[in-house]
Amino acid sequence: LAAAGTGIRANADMISDTEADGDRKCSISIDYKEGADGSIPVEGAVFSAYKVAAYSDAEGVVPISGIDINIEADDAEQICKKAVEYYKAKKDTEAVYTCMTDASGNAVISGMEHGIYLIAETEAAPVHVSSSPFIVQLPYTEHGIWQYDAKCEPKAVSSGSLKITKT
Repeated sequence: LAAAGTGIRANADMISDTEADGDRKCSISIDYKEGADGSIPVEGAVFSAYKVAAYSDAEGVVPISGIDINIEADDAEQICKKAVEYYKAKKDTEAVYTCMTDASGNAVISGMEHGIYLIAETEAAPVHVSSSPFIVQLPYTEHGIWQYDAKCEPKAVSSGSLKITKT
């Protein structure tokens, strides 16, 4: 998973002595590139954020009703798989947030509430296959400091080109 803030279970580096600012909004910056060296921007991809869990002052992390995840035991990959299964089954579900990559391959979702989100490329850019979905926790701690802005670098997959030959 190529995203900051994807560590769901706390470890020594992720513990903070302070509480997160509950009023502060979060954001996700997407930098979508392709090529062997990751330098070619991918324009026109639509990414959607689906809420997997919310934060409650009284209860801590609270999974969305119907998503069978265990925040303490499941790792980010397991949470992602379960969230994808849940949202695929709910075909009428709308994303909480969406964005589209620009000519530089960048997109930003801002004003996000605290929580855990499934981020999925819901409309592939032309001549591309959708990247794999991933999980982002907002906010998250890094070396004991609260981070409210996650930087994500999904990996683009080219669908190649179609060559038609007359026979």
